[in-house]
This record gives sequence, C-alpha cells and structure tokens, in this order.
Amino acid sequence: MKKTLIIFLFIILLVSLAACNSAKPSFFDDENFEQLIRKKLGKPNEKLLEEDFLKITQLYFDNKNINSIKGIERLKNLEILDLRFNNITDISYLSSLSKLDKIFLYGNNIIDYTALNKLSKPMTLVIDKQNRDMTEKIGGYQFSDSRLEDVIRFSLKNYKQDLSFEDLKRVEKIDYPFEGIENIDGIQYLTNLKHLWLEHSDITDLTLIGELKNLENLDLGENKFTDITPVQNLHNLRELRLYINDINDIEALASLNKLELLVLSYTNVNDLKPLAKLTTLERLTLAGTEVTDINCLKDLKKLNYLDLDDTPITNFNVLSDLTSLKELSLNKTAVKDLSFLTNLTNLEALYLEDTNVEDIAILSQLPKLKRLSLTRKNISNLKVLKGLKNITELELNGDSNFNDFKYLLGLK
Repeated sequence: MKKTLIIFLFIILLVSLAACNSAKPSFFDDENFEQLIRKKLGKPNEKLLEEDFLKITQLYFDNKNINSIKGIERLKNLEILDLRFNNITDISYLSSLSKLDKIFLYGNNIIDYTALNKLSKPMTLVIDKQNRDMTEKIGGYQFSDSRLEDVIRFSLKNYKQDLSFEDLKRVEKIDYPFEGIENIDGIQYLTNLKHLWLEHSDITDLTLIGELKNLENLDLGENKFTDITPVQNLHNLRELRLYINDINDIEALASLNKLELLVLSYTNVNDLKPLAKLTTLERLTLAGTEVTDINCLKDLKKLNYLDLDDTPITNFNVLSDLTSLKELSLNKTAVKDLSFLTNLTNLEALYLEDTNVEDIAILSQLPKLKRLSLTRKNISNLKVLKGLKNITELELNGDSNFNDFKYLLGLK
C-alpha cells in the first residue's frame, strides 16, 4: 500500500512538472492585447513561437481598449500599425520594429515619441486628432514646406542632420527673414516656441499656430489668412502683429489679457470693441484701417503709443483720457481741433502731416514735446513753435517761406 502511494504521488509530480514545462510563456502585460494577437494568429491557447510573430505584417487594433503594447517588439516584420483610440501611454516597444511603414496613434495618451527616433525607415506617422498625415523620417522630421524647415534649421544651426522631436522642442525663437512659406504643418511640435515671425508669407490657416501655447511674440504680417480665431488660445502673447491681412473680425483678441503691443494696420478692421478690456496694451497701431469710432479705447490707460494714420476717424476727443500717451500719430486724418491734447502732458512725439489743423497754439501746453511733424499749408501762425524749447526734431512739410524759419531759431 505504501509503495503504491509513493508511485501515485510520483506520477502526480511528473504530471505537474510536465504541465509547468508546457505552460505557455507570456510576452505581454495586457491580456486583452495578447488575446487580440492570438486571434490574429489563430492560436487561442497554444504556445506562441517566434515564427508565429514573424507572420504578422499588419495590425489594425483601433478602439480595442488596449493599455499596454508590451510584446509587440517580437513582431519584427510589422509594416502597418493602427492603434487609434486606445489607452496607450508607452510606445517604447516600437523602437526595434525597423520595417514599420505606417503608424496610426492618435486618440491615445502618448506624450513621449522619442522611441520612434531610433527607427531609420521613412514612414507615415499619424498622431493627432485632426488625422493629418505627417511625412516622418523617424530620426528626422521632414516638413511639408521646405522653407519652413529651412527657418527651423537656421534657428537650430542644424543644416544637415535629421531633426528629431527633441530638436523641435528646443526651438524658442524664429525671427529670420524667410518669405513665401505656405504650409506650416509640423510647427505645432515646436512646443516651447516663444517668438515666431512669419511675415511676408502665404499662410492661410492659423489652426496649428493656435496650439503654440507658449508664444509671447507673434508676427504674421502680410499673409493670406482671413480668420484669426485660433489666436484666442495664445494667452501668453505680449506682442501681436497682424498688419496687411484681409481680416475684419478681431473678437478672438478679447481674451489676450497679457497683450502689450498690437499692430492691425492696413486690415479691414472697423470694430474695436474686442480691445476694450485689454488694459495691458501699451502700443497700438491702427493705421489704414476702417475704424471710425475709438471711444472703446478710453480705458486703455497704459497706452503710450497710438498710431491712427490714414483712418476715417472724425472725433478724437476720447484721446484726452489717455494721459499716458507719449507718441501719437494722426497723419492723413480729419483732425482739425487739437483741444483734446490739453491733458496729454506726457506727449513726446506728435505727427500731424496732411491734416486740416490750422491752430497749433495748444502745443505750448505740451512741456515734454520733443518730436513734431506738421504740414504748413493750413497753419496760419507758427509763432508758437518758438516756445517749444524741448523740440529736437521738427518736420515742416508743404509750402514754407523765409519768415517761418525765424520761429525755429530757438529750437534745439
């Protein structure tokens, strides 16, 4: 009996050891992902062999509730990978899949894409919610617009080597005179960009620029866009230049509460109400716009520079409230009565060329005035100029006569 029991136990032990030895090893952290791979291979329970993994060249596992793709590194022949709309955060397991040609990753929680830098094969990578196809040369990002790439390379002083995502994150300033840029796909990866000057180009859509949340200085003068809505997301902007663009709606600017400089010259802007609460504004240029009413500027107490040249404004009285003004330009306007200048005792520069101004006696009440520009034709008496002892620059345009100069002798 005892001998029989020993034999029985020995048999059980052998069976257990055999079971342990035949237990299938798991290469996966995510059981759900493993089952999807097994289903793809038609091996729901059997041991997975290396040759099994090599049979897979394409995976379409979008929206499958996958959390981890550990184990995918064994799929050495994988060429197309679709993992859209899962819960994936770590893609380091892709770094050895040298045959990958197309990857679809948007709709996940991936932050770090540096693992892809180890791949050398040119490929298509789709990683954002707009489904934009990006031509990626992993190990180097290739921009759709070669001129934009030239700008970025110039900024990095990298003229030959591949541009990685890490390189793009190092770019903080682009302010070089490259013109004619049309396609800005890829600019959204310059996540630490603070200064961006893309004037004199052919940009039509600002959507990607709206993703650059760290921007502080943006110059988009002379482009081809009509909608500035994406700019409303740039809450760190301090300087914004939008001159010579076909824009009229500036509602998007109302949320830019750090803005200090704004240039809207030669646009179709006619309504300034969105600027009413931008109390941090110090410099504002509206030359050549369709603006007729500037009353909404009355609370912009920090304004020290205002350019209203070549506008159809007829009432300038609100300017008397802007006592911080140091420089005011009203060239080619309908201004005639200068009485609103009485309170502007901090004014240092005043430009009144091609206006209807006749009486300049009020200028004697501007003790800090240093620079003055006038058109002579309508002014009857220049005698007041003799009392402007701080004037260092005077431009007197139009017909003058010898007698005019006697009033200038005391000027600095």
